[in-house]
Amino acid sequence: AYFKLKGNYKPETVTFRPSVSVSYFEEEQKSYTDSLTNKIPSQTVSLGEVRFGPEFIKDIALVDGSLLQPSIGVSGVWNFGVDEGASSQGYTLGNNDLRGRVDAGFSLTNLNGTNISANAFYDGLGIDDYESMGGKVKLSIPIR
Repeated sequence: AYFKLKGNYKPETVTFRPSVSVSYFEEEQKSYTDSLTNKIPSQTVSLGEVRFGPEFIKDIALVDGSLLQPSIGVSGVWNFGVDEGASSQGYTLGNNDLRGRVDAGFSLTNLNGTNISANAFYDGLGIDDYESMGGKVKLSIPIR
């Protein structure tokens, strides 16, 4: 299950985007007997997550008419309902862990609508057992 509430407030050239999301995953594996006649017991794996925090996006009009939008976001992430060593990004998470995540990036759109964007994140601030980082680059060219 997944739920997200997101706002958008733009008084001038800076957009303030607060959000909160809740997700929960549970999978049950039934017991079975393997090919060596070993009885494998049933198990349930579950993971819940609450993520909350703001994102800030600045609009910068360039001389050639392009729009540059750098962004930064800070999130708190709280895990709950962790059962049987559920993991995120391949790392085992603890129950009731609270950690921080930082996202940063930019988007550049020219007058023709061509857009290039890049984003990166670091997750695991405030806890010792978990660290995750990544990013993406996207190029969009409109067909006319």
